[in-house]
Amino acid sequence: MNVVSQASSTGRTRNGSQALYPGERRVRRRINFDSYHDDGASLCSKHHDIFKCPFDKSKQTTLLQFAEKNRKNLIYAGPTPGSFDTHWSIVGSTEIKLKLRRAFRLIQALHKENISLCGKFGAENFFYDDDNNARIGNLMEDNLKYGADLSDKNLDYESFVKMVKKEVFVRTSIPNSLSEWLCLMSSGVKGFEYLLCHHDGLMEPRQSASSFMSLHDIFLEIETSDPAAYGSVLSDLRQYNYWKSKMPNNSFLKSTKEYMDKDGKQIEYKDDVKDLLRFLRNCRRHAAQFKEDEFPSIVDHFYPKLMCDFQKAMFKVGKLQDLNLESTMP
Repeated sequence: MNVVSQASSTGRTRNGSQALYPGERRVRRRINFDSYHDDGASLCSKHHDIFKCPFDKSKQTTLLQFAEKNRKNLIYAGPTPGSFDTHWSIVGSTEIKLKLRRAFRLIQALHKENISLCGKFGAENFFYDDDNNARIGNLMEDNLKYGADLSDKNLDYESFVKMVKKEVFVRTSIPNSLSEWLCLMSSGVKGFEYLLCHHDGLMEPRQSASSFMSLHDIFLEIETSDPAAYGSVLSDLRQYNYWKSKMPNNSFLKSTKEYMDKDGKQIEYKDDVKDLLRFLRNCRRHAAQFKEDEFPSIVDHFYPKLMCDFQKAMFKVGKLQDLNLESTMP
């Protein structure tokens, strides 16, 4: 089907194609998903798990439609648990995290096939069924590039970040952990693909708390089993040394600081990142024992980037994969 698109006054169409001159009317054709390629397989059948099937008539919603309809429900903003001051926490909804995670994985799936959209996509190109299974659709012929190189893939990352900021979270604050996810993506394709797919910013609060505790257990293990990896994590987190004077006015953190052991002695903490992690582990285990859903917000009150930075440091030494997040973050 031929689709005529009106170029903008800048000479660029909505999906990013360059017009020959400002105001030009340009004929653009939608992708024929039944067209055949060199290997004899149709685009749709070969990449059925990536592209929206033209014969699928089930009800589907685009990411743009979801964001516009649920603009007030993309985040939850409220007083930080345990805060004695006016600190507020912003948490992304479970569904928007799931949709963003699955949309990004489609981009990664294309890249594995050496296909790129060259940044010519938006929130209207990601479709979801009632089970939140995602597919890419509504593309034009010039959207796809086969034999994509690194610069093409980086364009996809840049456009994805722009899409989230400009089309999804329109006039809405982006939670800190999701901002860290977008920041990591903005650096381009640099070997962080597994981390980007299983990032703390894409987790439900309960899973984020559980992952932190599990990673801390692994961190303690590698102190003896892999001293080089242990030292690398400490080095990556060195900006969190001298933390004790920066503790906010929070009841859960205050209770952890004043906690007495079974002999009635107050637990001492050194002013280094190793004991900061131990302090937060003890906070989760004791003062915030029944606050698993709220624990990430408590940490965020203290250090907004810490849980993301800790996860990244553990990923860089090959230990994040030990959590088997593939099975819990489909």
